[in-house]
Amino acid sequence: MKLSEIRTILATTKSDDWHVVPGFPTYRDNVNAIVDGLSELTSHYYTAVYQPDVSLTVAWGMDRPGDQNPHDLDSVSMTWEGPWPDRKISSFIVDVFYNSALVDRYTGADVDGGRAVLPYPTMHSLAPDGSVVGWTATQWQVDLFRLISDLQGLTEYDSYLARAQFVVDSG
Repeated sequence: MKLSEIRTILATTKSDDWHVVPGFPTYRDNVNAIVDGLSELTSHYYTAVYQPDVSLTVAWGMDRPGDQNPHDLDSVSMTWEGPWPDRKISSFIVDVFYNSALVDRYTGADVDGGRAVLPYPTMHSLAPDGSVVGWTATQWQVDLFRLISDLQGLTEYDSYLARAQFVVDSG
C-alpha cells in the first residue's frame, strides 16, 4: 500500500471503520535513558486497528519528546493558548503503522484539559515585533485529528478547531 493510500484512508474513514484498543500496554513503547542506568518507559495510550485491513494501525497518546517539533512547547503554549477555559496545552505523538512498520508521524495537542485534541500548529506569520500572528495546520492534519478525536469519543472537534482559528493550508 502506498503512503498516499494510507493517508486517504485516515482522512476519509469514520470511527466505525476502526477498532480501538485503549489502555496499556500498547506495545508501542519508547525507552528513554535516565541517570545511573535507570530508564523511563513511555507508551501510547490508544491503538486503533483499521477493520478492513488490520495491517493498518494508528497509535497515539505518547508524550512528544522535546525535539520532535521545531517550536519549543513552552513558547508555543505561551503564545497559542486558545480561547478555552483550561489554557494548558500538552502535546502527544500520533504514529501510523503499516505491517508494524512506522510509516508516518504527527504531533497533536491536548487542549482544554483534554476535552479536545487538535493538530499541533506551526507558526503562520510573525508581526513586525516578532510576536506570532497566526497558526497553520494542513488540511491533512485537520482530517487526521478529526478521526483521532472521533476515535477518542470527543464530540466537539469542529467547535474547538474553529475557536483555535488555524489557517488551514491545503498542503
